[in-house]
Amino acid sequence: MKHTKSLTNKNQVYMSHPTKSTKPLSPQETLEHMKNCEAIEWQDRYKNKAYEHGVNHARAWWAKTIADIERRRGYDAAYDLRKRMNKLRETQK
Repeated sequence: MKHTKSLTNKNQVYMSHPTKSTKPLSPQETLEHMKNCEAIEWQDRYKNKAYEHGVNHARAWWAKTIADIERRRGYDAAYDLRKRMNKLRETQK
C-alpha cells in the first residue's frame, strides 16, 4: 500500500491498495470473482442473522436458503457455494 493525498482535503492522507493488473479479466476469472463475492455476501448475511436473531435462527434460515439454492441451481452449485464459504471461513481464522 502507498500513502496518497486526498484531492479535496489537502491535509487528509489515506492508504490505497495497489492493483494487480490493469487488463480486463477473462470470462472464467470474472465468473470465479463473482462466485467468491457471492460466498462473501452469503457469509455476511449469515453473520448478521446470527447477530440480530441468534445462532439457532440463523442456522434454520441458512438451511432453508441453501435448500432453495440447491432446488433452483442444482446440487453442484449449492455444494460449490458451501465449499467457497467454508474456505473463506478457514482463511479468516
